[in-house]
Amino acid sequence: MPHVTLQTARGEICRLRCGKELKEFAMRWSYIASQRHRWAGDAETRRRHADQLRSDFRSIGLPPSKLRQLHGVVQVTVPESKNDRHWEANILPWEFTLATASQLERGDAPILVIRHLNTHRQRRTRHPSRLALIESAPGILADHYRVSSGHDFVAGSFSDSCGAPVVVASHPTEAELTATLQRHSPDVIHVAAVDNRGGRRALGKEQQGVRDGFWLSDASGQPTECRAERLATLLNTGTPNPLLVGFDCWDSGSRLAAMTVRCGAAAAVGFQFLYDEAVAETFF
Repeated sequence: MPHVTLQTARGEICRLRCGKELKEFAMRWSYIASQRHRWAGDAETRRRHADQLRSDFRSIGLPPSKLRQLHGVVQVTVPESKNDRHWEANILPWEFTLATASQLERGDAPILVIRHLNTHRQRRTRHPSRLALIESAPGILADHYRVSSGHDFVAGSFSDSCGAPVVVASHPTEAELTATLQRHSPDVIHVAAVDNRGGRRALGKEQQGVRDGFWLSDASGQPTECRAERLATLLNTGTPNPLLVGFDCWDSGSRLAAMTVRCGAAAAVGFQFLYDEAVAETFF
């Protein structure tokens, strides 16, 4: 049975089996974390969630004795699978759940949770020299979202360190995005876009059936949804594949970032659910 491995610099902490129990755990805590903006300011609710998390982790194989070992850099290795078979390992907000559950045991000790998709590919060692900026808020979505506000900072920082020109793709169609990435084969891609859920909200469309991804332009310049599976392939059309893809868009951490790595990128940065856009700009 495939499993998720938790480890620190000191070695492996435990293995959690994929399957029914982890699926139920992932569904429950993905929903709770997605509603964090509603309860984060309530100390009693935070304490209750932390207690429940410790209890739920114990039931799937991560008892308090293991939680005490979670500090510093904690790597969560998730299994690679075709057709998103082990989706529970990707959608679970590991960063939030592990940090929250271990808080009592860690005290003031810091924790940084990173994810490793076990692709078994050889490590890339080339130095990044080409950057592509993708900004996508096509049509009326540009009235609701400012996706280019942080690009000057990203481009300036990259140019200062690498001295290479920066390619910008503004509100591209699938064909335009493909052509740009094939022509320039960037080592680093920075994406600032409107996610599918947020775009539907802005356009007054129903949320039923929405899947993660972001909006591109259609042939007439109007917004069209593009799902994570397709975007992951598009972003890897350059040769060689990018070293890093950064997603400055909501709902990019659960599947889009992982799928982009699965399709060839060496690493990706995404965000689980919603976030403060000013903080994200500073981060990138």
